Amino acid sequence: MTDARQVGDWRTPEISISTDAGLPAAGTVTLSVTRGDDTVIASVVMTAGTPTATATPWTGAAYELTVPGEWVERFTITGDGKGKAEQRFWVESIIGTVPTGMRMYATTKDYADSPLTSAPDASLDVRKALLIASARVDEMLNGAIYETNSTTLLPTDAAVTVALRDATVAQAAYAVEIGDPYGVGASQYQSVTIGGVSLGASYTSAGGSTPGRYSPAAFDILRAAGLTGMTPLPYAWSGGVW
Repeated sequence: MTDARQVGDWRTPEISISTDAGLPAAGTVTLSVTRGDDTVIASVVMTAGTPTATATPWTGAAYELTVPGEWVERFTITGDGKGKAEQRFWVESIIGTVPTGMRMYATTKDYADSPLTSAPDASLDVRKALLIASARVDEMLNGAIYETNSTTLLPTDAAVTVALRDATVAQAAYAVEIGDPYGVGASQYQSVTIGGVSLGASYTSAGGSTPGRYSPAAFDILRAAGLTGMTPLPYAWSGGVW
């Protein structure tokens, strides 16, 4: 899957068909498109172009990429080049979009401004890391009481807003440091292979125990702000919180 687009982009489907002898093929091409949410756009109109020495090009009507996920174009070809063909491509969410039901307590500027962070590796999706870190902060807030906006569900008190922001950045920085920025739990394994997936563990300097799920610094920030809630949290130690 090498073709990556973003929600809101438009795509023009194209395919070229040839005979077994490597010549332009006569026939018809029909197309259906499966979106990232598995709904199907049926019967996208395809039009034949001027044949080249080796193939007949077909171009479809442009369509909008309306949802994120994997999209699949399925071509059915009749005539000399009869058969089926498939093209897959990935559609990214619009940058900065927070999924329904989730909250993000810090921005990439907050991450850059923090003394806890350094310039990220080019492969790191900082927004995604902050989104996952915000979810971890929500877990640490279990039982905490504070006022929120009825629409965004974000805190309305300035001090709470700052505490959640700083805790989120601390949690994201911690997750990056232990090699699990998106919270998939990869740091909890050592040389484990499941089917085609291989997982490896990163360890603390103390030896064989894996890093904890939560950042001690993030927990301390929330505790200092009185946001650790009424329910006791697991024991915290230098390697993390369990």
